[in-house]
Amino acid sequence: HPLVGQEEGADLLIFMMETGPARALDLAVYGRGLPGAGALFHRALIATRHYTTHPYSSDAMYSVLSGLYPQGRGRLIRGAAGSRVNALMTALDDVPVRGVYVPSLYNLDLDADMYAVFGGTLYAADTHADDPLRIEGERRGDALIQSLERSGSRFEGTVRDRLRRRLAADFHVLERVKADITAAVRAGSRYAIMFFPELGHAPWLPLGDEHTIMARGHALIRVQDAWLKELVDTIRTLGRLDRTVIA
Repeated sequence: HPLVGQEEGADLLIFMMETGPARALDLAVYGRGLPGAGALFHRALIATRHYTTHPYSSDAMYSVLSGLYPQGRGRLIRGAAGSRVNALMTALDDVPVRGVYVPSLYNLDLDADMYAVFGGTLYAADTHADDPLRIEGERRGDALIQSLERSGSRFEGTVRDRLRRRLAADFHVLERVKADITAAVRAGSRYAIMFFPELGHAPWLPLGDEHTIMARGHALIRVQDAWLKELVDTIRTLGRLDRTVIA
């Protein structure tokens, strides 16, 4: 096939936009008009049907990393303890910077073991309270909430607190991903990075006066698309956009 091997030597960025059903915002149909996804359309391969192997984040991530259905996930991971399983990240063993970046882990023990078995490093923001970028994450989260409130959004106290925590953690991870990509490129190293924010995790929190569940999902996907734009802009500024595969 003419596309086989065309991206040899490229970097890899996987953006896990959770949860992103097409009913909320179909990127294949409307993505061209978005700041983040739209920047990629001119060279994109776009699938028109999307399915998850399991409606649970950890199991779905297992499938993305391994190419396998999640049945027997725990048995495979525990049986491979201390070794590496043939998977996405381990297949890129010539890429020095490989990692999964998350605000926190869902299933602490099993997920940590999964990332270890499948290669690469794990950056969970809630275990890095000493990272100076945590402060920037909190600042950016507060700034977004204040911007929404100036635009007319009103948040009940507990909802505001939950939104603030999610945004602070996601912005922390976003800033860390941008910093690590920048460091890798400036050091002349290739990278394979998976960015997995949690703002879109159910239950969907309101950002404004959305009147339906799908309207909430639509708004949350648009926020994540703005983060995609930040990543695309960072990679473009580093001069590597044409040599980066973004999924």
